[in-house]
Amino acid sequence: MKSFCLILLIIVPLWAQEEDPNRKLVFLAEDGDLDGLKKAIEAGGDINGKSRFDITPLHQAAREGHLNIVTWLVDRGAVIDNADYYGWTPAMLASSEGHLPVLKFLAEKGADLNAADKEGITVLMWACANLQMDTAAWLLEREGIDLDARDNQNRGPYQFVHYSDHKELKTLVAQKTGVTGTRKKVPPRAPTESGILTLVGLEDGKPIDLSDYRGEVVLLDFWATWCKPCHAALPSLRSFHRKSQKKPLRVISVSVDKNAELVKDYLKKESMPWTHFIDPYGKVSQAVFKVRGYPTFIVLDHEGKIAYTGRGWSRDRARELSAAVSKQLRKAKKAGIVKEG
Repeated sequence: MKSFCLILLIIVPLWAQEEDPNRKLVFLAEDGDLDGLKKAIEAGGDINGKSRFDITPLHQAAREGHLNIVTWLVDRGAVIDNADYYGWTPAMLASSEGHLPVLKFLAEKGADLNAADKEGITVLMWACANLQMDTAAWLLEREGIDLDARDNQNRGPYQFVHYSDHKELKTLVAQKTGVTGTRKKVPPRAPTESGILTLVGLEDGKPIDLSDYRGEVVLLDFWATWCKPCHAALPSLRSFHRKSQKKPLRVISVSVDKNAELVKDYLKKESMPWTHFIDPYGKVSQAVFKVRGYPTFIVLDHEGKIAYTGRGWSRDRARELSAAVSKQLRKAKKAGIVKEG
């Protein structure tokens, strides 16, 4: 299976738009609309105004790689090291998305390249986690970068690339940090005998084995509250859930948010009446299913085998996913499996 980058999407949830006075600036920055952003700020908009999750226009512009907007904002007083709700700074977002020109500009303006988020993950670690070769290489060569930094789980830069297929980056990080392939190894959670991972229930926190759902077609939805394409997929997921009332189909959403309470609050505002698991930071799903972007959809047949994998959301993805689920339901029917109850 090909490796996909973990994409950090920092947006304003659709349900919060009416409450957020700074959302317009953030959306203009996201869209790369410099003229519109200039007009909005000149009309009284707060250049450092924080939207949902404490996101500023500079955060969003850095995440999208809009160097012209980043330059304009910084030159007019945007706070470079402003941290959002998760502790992410603009430099972290630029690093995680591989926007090296933006990161270099922020560094020239004094951004803290050793900054760490609330989980202790640094700018360099984010580049490593998302396999951003050029960005990581630049940081590793830069004077003053703390190569011995550890996050809250005692992981250094090398632990973020150790389980990837990016041999060049793994070799480079190991050489620069002096870490071998066996030092401070952090093993992923092992899959069950059936090849299906064990996850944690959102409500009770107890481990739940997906192999318990054998005999049903399972649609896994890997998502996050901050993921805009994930929100766009909700109508289709609701349709699948309605279908599951009469078919041997189970819809399961796996949130990779680190904060379970945040997910619970989101579910109170959105209609998602199906099974929910929590996988903080996507550690289990990345290790077992190689999930690297969101949303990711995986269809398991009635025997628990992977029948379909798709990433991202579009009309074509919706059609593909619908066809994949229908195909597996037909196979289940031929095998004599019907909806119980």
